[in-house]
Amino acid sequence: METGPKTCVCMSGQKVIFGPEKFITVPPQHYATILNPVVVGKDGKVVLDASGQALLRHGDTEVRLEQSPFPLYPGEKLEHAVRPLPTVPLNGGLRMEAVRDIVAPDGKIVHKVGEEWLEIGPKVLVPHPGARIVTSVSNYIIGPNEALHIRANRDLVDSQGKNRIAGEEYLVRAVGSYLPILDEVVIGTIQA
Repeated sequence: METGPKTCVCMSGQKVIFGPEKFITVPPQHYATILNPVVVGKDGKVVLDASGQALLRHGDTEVRLEQSPFPLYPGEKLEHAVRPLPTVPLNGGLRMEAVRDIVAPDGKIVHKVGEEWLEIGPKVLVPHPGARIVTSVSNYIIGPNEALHIRANRDLVDSQGKNRIAGEEYLVRAVGSYLPILDEVVIGTIQA
């Protein structure tokens, strides 16, 4: 692979099989997802095999944030166009699911495959290749003489610290904003 800007002259026995292609530019507050990313050494350079080909992590995915423009090496694929980073609004949240084990840099498993959690805002969420957004969760406003009718989908500890069993229905009477936690389903609002 030759990177530019430069003029390449093919030697006898060589021919251009692909390209030229533009570098991928990821602006601030955006990200790109790369399939089959190259292996990068400790020095930050791409690892090459004996024949000069870049080594790939086949079947893996990598999220690349703002950086200087970069080329896609042979075998790498851009999963989707460059997108803005998702934001979690104030008094809102995103329900997330792990599609593979999410491991911290120290080797500890943060989320196991299939596990769900709630990312509560306000924040800018940096996507992880092992997590997907299931749905967004918004808050409910409970006014005077109102209550929120809630059902627990699984056994849980509610926002007031009470243990709830799956299928149990209960009321939240505190006036103000209420963000349902994971596995709480809002059935409706009840007037006094």
